[in-house]
Amino acid sequence: MDELISKLLEGKTISEKVRKLVNAYIAENDLSSIADDLWDRISKKIKKERFKQSDIEDAIKATRVSK
Repeated sequence: MDELISKLLEGKTISEKVRKLVNAYIAENDLSSIADDLWDRISKKIKKERFKQSDIEDAIKATRVSK
C-alpha cells in the first residue's frame, strides 16, 4: 500500500500531496458517506425482498415493544 501511495504522489508538490492524502482520508472516514451507503444497501434489500411499507412499520413496532 505504501508503494502505491508513493507512486501516486511521485512528482507532486507538498501541497498536492497533502491535498490528495486528506481527500483520501476523508473519503475513507466520512460518516455521512458510510451512512448513505448503508441506507442504499438497506433500500436495495427492501426492494429485492419486495417488502411493503406495512411490513416495515410492523417490524419497527415489534422492535420498539421488545425494548
